[in-house]
Amino acid sequence: MNVDESNIQNPLKTLESSFYPQLKKPIKSFIYIIDKDTISKSYFDKEGNEQTKIDYESNKPYYKAVSKFIGNLKSENTFYVKDILQSTTTYKYDSNKNLIEWQGIKTVYDKNGSKPKLVDDIHWILEYDKNNKVTKKFSIDALKVKTLTYEYMYDSSNKLIEMNQLQWQDKYDYDNDLIIKKYRIFKNDNSVYSSSEFKYNEENLLSDFSDKYYTTHYSYDASKLKKINYLNKKDNTIQEIDLIYTDDLLSKVEVNTTDIYLKPEFYFITNYLYFTWNKNESNKLQMEFLYDKYNNIIEIKYFIKDDYKYSKFFIYSYY
Repeated sequence: MNVDESNIQNPLKTLESSFYPQLKKPIKSFIYIIDKDTISKSYFDKEGNEQTKIDYESNKPYYKAVSKFIGNLKSENTFYVKDILQSTTTYKYDSNKNLIEWQGIKTVYDKNGSKPKLVDDIHWILEYDKNNKVTKKFSIDALKVKTLTYEYMYDSSNKLIEMNQLQWQDKYDYDNDLIIKKYRIFKNDNSVYSSSEFKYNEENLLSDFSDKYYTTHYSYDASKLKKINYLNKKDNTIQEIDLIYTDDLLSKVEVNTTDIYLKPEFYFITNYLYFTWNKNESNKLQMEFLYDKYNNIIEIKYFIKDDYKYSKFFIYSYY
């Protein structure tokens, strides 16, 4: 489904393997643990498809999703709570392997947990142009009424220039292939609700970004992201972030900040932050990264004011 604002640069995207592990070798299973609390377990086939994912609450299995695939295309997903079936979603594709429809069916039980009844749930249909770009997205309600919910428009170079949804319209301006502005319009009165601006360095790497809430500056060394500066427009709090590498792998992130509302990539468990936060001075936060021999991240250590607080652990078994 190719409507992902792919023309918008995200300098952190190349570091996602450090924050959100991207598996670099076929694995059988993947376990995600924060501190001593198991968050999830995933199981994969040899093609890298996630066949089963189990989410935990208080270290006990709670949610489970089981997926079926045809090749690398997901054909069905079943969702359980405490091993009781809740819903089934099916997926359909066109001859170009574009997702064209997904439909959910809920399983509703009576008070005794028996005599389940099947009820229509979320149902979407997508249409594509000759370049395999999504042009329309329709929702289907319980009465089988088809409603145009999203509509996408592209220029002659296949760049997304406009997206319409119900009362909102998003527009995108470019300088050659680089997006320089995105703005959201409230259709009811044609007013601009919010806007974002983008600037680039001589290598066409994103150097400055500004939206409704933050201004951001990115610095590089030989095209490698090295420093990020965030300024919160509301209260002028800051985040100064240094990224340190060892053998091309991110090994450490250092955050000096007066802004407790950290960006998602640098999120710390809230309790640890609130118990140690200095309101009137900069707070030093640090993340350290450890890898296995396949360069999959196995641990992220979290420090506040140089004191170790907890870790995220990623445990793999390989084929």
